[in-house]
Amino acid sequence: MLGGRLSDRIGRKRTSLLGLTMQGIAAGTMFSIMNSMNFPASATIIAPALCGIQVTAGTQAAFFSEALPTSMRYTGSALGMTMAGLIFGAPIPFVAAWIFQNTENGTLALTCIGLGLVILS
Repeated sequence: MLGGRLSDRIGRKRTSLLGLTMQGIAAGTMFSIMNSMNFPASATIIAPALCGIQVTAGTQAAFFSEALPTSMRYTGSALGMTMAGLIFGAPIPFVAAWIFQNTENGTLALTCIGLGLVILS
């Protein structure tokens, strides 16, 4: 809701960049904080990550409706979101667990991957 309202006021691109900035800040520190096993610190860093995700998600409906013609808007957005989640979202926990277990510094590797995905976005 906040992301959608904000995108109507300041624009889709700025709102997406705001959400991605929040996610980038969280991604840069999240894995090392979570690896410390400090629950309050982990909860504190997860909050801006989730807020950033929600802000960017609030702009997605507008992006889809502006990018697709009316006749295929629902199908196109549903397929886009579902396929992206299936191809990229579903295997991430398994890949992250494998990377963490099979690299010398799994925390750094996951941080770099997280930051890379935010920058790519």
